[in-house]
Amino acid sequence: MSRVEEIQAAFEKADLANLVRTGAADYERANESMVSDIIDWAEHEWDGMMSLLRAIKNDSEDINTTIAIFYIECKSTWIALNSKMNYQMFRGIEPEADLVIRGFAMSQLIAISESLIPQEDIDSITEFLTQPIKHAA
Repeated sequence: MSRVEEIQAAFEKADLANLVRTGAADYERANESMVSDIIDWAEHEWDGMMSLLRAIKNDSEDINTTIAIFYIECKSTWIALNSKMNYQMFRGIEPEADLVIRGFAMSQLIAISESLIPQEDIDSITEFLTQPIKHAA
């Protein structure tokens, strides 16, 4: 099995759609149409990365770089979604249901991606992504 096939197999094994549906089931403001749309959105994000990986094929360094970039994109999106939810809650507003489920779906993509990246790289990326926060405080 090629590295690209292993990556797709890890995604399929994680069963993103089921994870998101299960997580959304605990959130009473989520409806099936919203959840399906968010699953489609998250799977589209993954498919975009997989399309690039299939084009790369066997260059392990570029494959690893692409996964790391995807992880950074997911983590950055999750940070933005989480910030919006936190500001809504701070202002006494219940976070938008779509926002909550998107954040959950993105957290699942992050978890899948993390399983494909060495811990040392995850630590470096996390440090990089927290720099703007440290300097702004």
